Amino acid sequence: MKLVIRDLAAREILAAARYYRDAAGPRFRKALLDEIGRAFERVLETPSGFPFCDEEKLVRSVLLERFPYRVYYYVDADDLFVIALLHGRRRPGLYRGR
Repeated sequence: MKLVIRDLAAREILAAARYYRDAAGPRFRKALLDEIGRAFERVLETPSGFPFCDEEKLVRSVLLERFPYRVYYYVDADDLFVIALLHGRRRPGLYRGR
């Protein structure tokens, strides 16, 4: 299965990494990016192992273990598309329409 990170999701990942670098230092930036990488690995191993987020049962999400973010994704054929990285306190449906 191939991992595809949509442009908006990539920008959200970079924005979160910048925030943690500026607020807490480069170690926290690296820790966040490592955690996102581990989430990608978990999703690629068991893409259907995480809960659906929508009534249509298309989009799933995985919660990061050490940071208050969720990775939103869907599977289409042999590709896994990451569509959002959202903070847990943001509107839960913000990923819709991506």
